[in-house]
Amino acid sequence: MDPSPAKSATKRKGDGSEKTPSPMKMAFKKENEEAKTLFGPKTISELNSSCQNWTLIARLIRSFAKPVTMKNERVNTLNLIFIDHTGEIRVEAWRNNAAKWIDKLQVNTIYKLTGCTVKQIDDRSKPYTRLPNPYKIYINEKSRIDAVNMDQKANDEFSNLHFEFKDFQSISTGTLTDVYGLVCDMSLDAENESIVLRQPNSNIKVVINDIHWILDNPTIKNGLKKNETVVAIRGIQVMEILPNIIKTKLYEDSSLMINPRKTGILPTLMEEWLDDVLNSDTDEDSQDEVHPTGTTDN
Repeated sequence: MDPSPAKSATKRKGDGSEKTPSPMKMAFKKENEEAKTLFGPKTISELNSSCQNWTLIARLIRSFAKPVTMKNERVNTLNLIFIDHTGEIRVEAWRNNAAKWIDKLQVNTIYKLTGCTVKQIDDRSKPYTRLPNPYKIYINEKSRIDAVNMDQKANDEFSNLHFEFKDFQSISTGTLTDVYGLVCDMSLDAENESIVLRQPNSNIKVVINDIHWILDNPTIKNGLKKNETVVAIRGIQVMEILPNIIKTKLYEDSSLMINPRKTGILPTLMEEWLDDVLNSDTDEDSQDEVHPTGTTDN
């Protein structure tokens, strides 16, 4: 018996064809797909100002407190940078929220952020920044930032600071440069907060001024010790190059890592040189000491 026209018009399951979804079902499916992009777990690259009720797991790589003048009021802010495998993003807390979190968050720790707000910010294409991300996260009263517990292997494999080191000899003015070195002199006075770095097989030393950006972090401030501490810094602004002295300063988006030894970050030559210098009783800098002001004794 021949099938009726009504039945023949409907494709049977398994014959290699499917029913065309109704416009209502298509609209519902599209709405669900759009909702998935706005809610739930996100990476940094997926965040935008339309996201709601999202969560983010990322590593804190930079933290500093900064007072901002607004009309006749001095407002405290907390400026953070987080990183995951998709990129970096700035995070800010103001007033009471800054005071709440400033002593609770530790650089190099992986956190889960919830209850925060994402807003679009002004163009970040400034000459001295590596954060072109057009969005910023704001911490509010309902925000939570919880440390993520993971084993050491997973922690080590999670995204961290990436450096593009240059030897002191190849540094040029007007650039944003990553450097590493042994702290051979320093000044933590409020009027002149600076450190001086040296590298193996080089008479050139780098003076880094305006390090107040990172001294609000007690771990960093307490960890800076002359002829003991090794630092890796991402993003110093080169100001002036003199014979054997390069004057630089930290920029607002600069990041600093204390004692990044045996992590694969430092060049092998630096590691070998540090083994010799740090285990030696002699002071290689005694003949020509460079002060944080950029002057020498000789």
